[in-house]
Amino acid sequence: MSEMDLQTGNPPEPADWPEQRALLQRQVFFLLVALLILSGTVTVFLFWQVRHAKRDLAALRPVAAQVIQEFNQRKPDVDAFLARLADYGRTHADFAPIINKYQIRPTTGAPPASATAPAPAAQQRPAAPAPATPQQPASTPPRR
Repeated sequence: MSEMDLQTGNPPEPADWPEQRALLQRQVFFLLVALLILSGTVTVFLFWQVRHAKRDLAALRPVAAQVIQEFNQRKPDVDAFLARLADYGRTHADFAPIINKYQIRPTTGAPPASATAPAPAAQQRPAAPAPATPQQPASTPPRR
């Protein structure tokens, strides 16, 4: 090493560094090409998926509309049956566990009690405060 390299702090450049740099540049180039091919493949695959999903949705729309129409036509009959079932449960105590298990309530057109908004925070009881001091663990008896 010369004194100039020692004073500037630059180590001497080995003879094979240009070759290593060229190999590294080639490797980075190949990785970028592979990334480009991979991203293009994923893009084509997602486009294909969207196209087929739209076709499937278009095919299912008429069937779904028919099912919804039948449901809406039969809903009054089902509501009447559930109302009669709830009345039967009120008059026959043996049937009450089944009514409670399946949460059968007479429909009045109003949303069920569980679907209503919760009480405002001001009316709810505050939670109990945490203890001020941590509890000490129970001491273990000494071993003999």
